[in-house]
Amino acid sequence: MLRKFERAGLQADLASVSALLADLDEADDPIGYRQFATRRAELEGALAALGRTAEGEGKVALLFGGRPVWGSRGIDAGFAAQAIDGFQRAVGAQAAGEAGPVGERGRLAQDAAPRLLVTDVGRGSFGFVLEEAGDQGQLVESPTRHALDDIARLTRAAAGTDEEAFNAAVDAVEPRAFKAMAEFFKQLHDSGALLRLVEGDEDLELDAEAVARARSRTEQMEIDIRVEEEVGVLVGVVPQRRSFEWRRPNGESIVGTARGDVTQAYEESLFGDGAPLAGRQVRGRFQVRRVTRRGGRQREAYTLLQIEPIAPTPPSN
Repeated sequence: MLRKFERAGLQADLASVSALLADLDEADDPIGYRQFATRRAELEGALAALGRTAEGEGKVALLFGGRPVWGSRGIDAGFAAQAIDGFQRAVGAQAAGEAGPVGERGRLAQDAAPRLLVTDVGRGSFGFVLEEAGDQGQLVESPTRHALDDIARLTRAAAGTDEEAFNAAVDAVEPRAFKAMAEFFKQLHDSGALLRLVEGDEDLELDAEAVARARSRTEQMEIDIRVEEEVGVLVGVVPQRRSFEWRRPNGESIVGTARGDVTQAYEESLFGDGAPLAGRQVRGRFQVRRVTRRGGRQREAYTLLQIEPIAPTPPSN
């Protein structure tokens, strides 16, 4: 069960038990009072334990309203199947991107494509709880959990009005995942559907206006990714932030994200026997993401994929 739903259930039970206790007189009904007091302590303990327990696996609830939902009777099966498929494709592409650049089409690598299971039906509205297939109760956040965080952040930003937040969310997702989410928003809009997405600490509700805005903004955005190489000076890397600064021969500086193996190589150069990479001329391999909004200017984002020290030229005799 999603932690947010579990917490809400425990809080509702605690409120009910506390109300019953307030109406009881311990002197008139000592047994009943003791039972409810014990139950209240159990609920308070469960809430406290829930806050201490880490949740590493990916879980998300997609809850729908609007035209595809037939009152309290059910939801259009065709719409539900397409919506879940589109959302899962977005999460799969985003999770696969943690292992390296993802192609625009073709099958994802089997070990990089996460599987999401429908484990529950949403309460109070029609929808589904999806969980990644894997070990339950893991403490370290999985690539699928990270991917769901990124997709939830994109959903919020696409439906909102903050342009900087939207640009930052776009820069954090794989183009293939972005395309899948654009198709997802289009399906919601064409079907007259509303959405509530619950993931981690995110609880997003998209009404008709927000769905239309998310569709419009994602359809107007084009993302192109190229892999390029160049020689320059590695000013430095911040491993904890996975960020880098690079200076080109013309003096221009660029900053961006560094892959995990790059940050590892940088740290090893600082504490190893060889010369540190910082401040040296190296050959860098970059993933360059060019984002263009229809009628707007182009933005570029850099990811440092690989660094290779350049041996100094021996002095001539």
